[in-house]
Amino acid sequence: MNFNPQQFFIGLMDFFSVLLPGALLTWLLMTEVGPVVLGDRYAKLDGAQAWTAFLFASYLFGHLVFLLGSWLDEFYGWGLQKELQFQEHKPPCGQTAR
Repeated sequence: MNFNPQQFFIGLMDFFSVLLPGALLTWLLMTEVGPVVLGDRYAKLDGAQAWTAFLFASYLFGHLVFLLGSWLDEFYGWGLQKELQFQEHKPPCGQTAR
């Protein structure tokens, strides 16, 4: 089995862009949403079952957070374009506009 750095990089990207935000959202919502979704089974979760449910919810919520965050790309692109246009018309440092 050969180590492929590209697969490791994708794993890090998944961790920081999907699992970490999803785990934070899951942790914040688990006491309110857990009993609603799982009912009586929520109180019976223990050990590996609890960790499995937490990781699955983290993965699911992480993808939802990633999807919502990707909508900000359009706003970021618009703002960056406006900033670059402003920089083109700005005089260099030390010079005044005529």
